[in-house]
Parts: sequence; C-alpha cells; structure tokens
Amino acid sequence: MSWHHLLVLGLAWNCAVDLRSADSVPGLGSMRTEGSLATRARNTLDEALINEKGWTRIRAAEALIALGQQERVRALFESELPASENTPERVGVWRILATTVPTSKRADWIARMERTFLEPSSPDRLQAIESLCKLNYVLRGRTLEEARKMERTLPRAEALFALWALCLAGEKGSLARLADSLDSPEVQVRRRTGLVLRWIAPPDQRIRQKLARAIEAEPLDTAASPFLLSAGLWLKLDPARAGIWRSRLEDALALGPANVRFEACQTLMRIYTVNDLPRIAMYLRDPDGETRIGAAWTVLFVGAGKTGD
Repeated sequence: MSWHHLLVLGLAWNCAVDLRSADSVPGLGSMRTEGSLATRARNTLDEALINEKGWTRIRAAEALIALGQQERVRALFESELPASENTPERVGVWRILATTVPTSKRADWIARMERTFLEPSSPDRLQAIESLCKLNYVLRGRTLEEARKMERTLPRAEALFALWALCLAGEKGSLARLADSLDSPEVQVRRRTGLVLRWIAPPDQRIRQKLARAIEAEPLDTAASPFLLSAGLWLKLDPARAGIWRSRLEDALALGPANVRFEACQTLMRIYTVNDLPRIAMYLRDPDGETRIGAAWTVLFVGAGKTGD
C-alpha cells in the first residue's frame, strides 16, 4: 500500500482530541473560527505530511506522534522503506521508527544510528548523535568512547551534541561543562546550549541559576536569545520573570526565522491556554512549513488540555 493511500486512511485519525467536531472536547468549543481552528490545525499537519519534504516533514511526523498518531505515522514511514535510506533525512526516519515501533524492534533503528555515528566519513554523524540523545539513549562501550573523542576534537558548536550524550550517560563533569558553554563568545554555542538544557532539564540549582543569569545577559537580538528564553520558561526557572520572558519569546515568534518559531512553539504550547490560541492562528497560514507545523501542534496540544507539568 502506498503512503498516499495510508495517509487517506489516516485522515480519520483518532487523536486525544477528536477534531471532527471542535465541540466534542471541553474547551475546544471556544476555539471555533471560520472552518474551526482545531480542524484547520489538524489539516495543516495532514498537508505537511503529504507535501513537505526533508526534515520539515519529520517535524510534522513528530507532532502527529506526540498527538497520539504513532501507528499511523509508523505505517506510513515503513511503507516508504527502503527508498528513504538514500535521503539526507534518513536519520530522522530512523528516529521516527525507533519512537513508534514495538520495543522489541527499537534496537534495530538505534543500531543504525550508532553505526552512522561511528563512521567518521558519514555526512550525518551529528544528526545520528543528536537523534540518539533525543531518544534518551544512553551510550556505552565504543560509542561512548567516540562521543568523548568528539567532544575533545570538534568545534564547540558541534561537540555539544557529544556532550549531551555524555550528560545522559552520567559522565562526571559533563553537565558542568555544558553549563560553561553558556559563557561562550560564540552565539551558535550559546544557542545550542539552550536547546540541550531544555531537553535535559537539569535539576541542579547551580546550573539552573547559571541559565537564568545567561537569559538576562543575552542580547535580545541574537540567535541564542529565543532558545535560552525557551529553556528558561520550559524549566520554570524564575516565576517572577516568567511574564517578561514569555513576552520576549512571543516577540521572537513574531519576528524570528523558521527554526526560532518552531522552538518558541515547543515551549509556548506548554504555557498557553485556549484563550491564547487566537494569537497563534495566523501562523497556520505562514508560507514556512516549520512555522505552520509548530502553530498547528500548539493549537492541538493546548486544545487537548495538556500541560507542561
């Protein structure tokens, strides 16, 4: 069966929010707009899965997975094998499948990522180690040693992915070294450090305080600022500053490029209520695919009554 056929079958998806009628879920009745905001958001993700390419399509798949569509997405991506093995986003496909297949089959996709990471000439080594980290996979043996080597030898912006893996493995001093990256003169290093800290969510109060100070020190017009703000709000670092940080992140959503808008949505969806959704509705029509996906995910996440707790 082709993925187009699978997609058509999946249009009647049974998500945590039944979006065939916005009134069928408490709180969604107030979201009704022309065509229903919730339905437009669902259609946005469906269309992204059909029409988008590369990593943008991976984003759409991950949004659908988070909204309860694991089986639908798995069937679709399995139907596209082995053609997807020759694409630049193959590691993203493996990550999707590792997330959605039965536990007994997950190791096969993890092993592909590890082999890719261990191959020095592989063009997607960084995508492989990043994906392993996003799966919270703990490296061992030769793979762990290679991560140590990568941290020592690569430029800091790239080495951060290896450092993330070392943090997950409980490597002594790795979390402190990650926090020290907040002081880097390189904006890309600070940006990625914010992203990694959001994912790791360290409980260490010294690191949390260091991140809070970094948020206040970061100029608002840098590429790092939205990612640091996102991490600070996600981790609930400072309730007294949360309103200011939220406003600044919303400004970044309005003015930033696609990767900034998608990152902003990852955090704003966790603090928004249904009453906030009209401000995100305009992004469902944005010309950029990642922006539309982030907005649609936000609408459906909030509409389903999920929280960041």
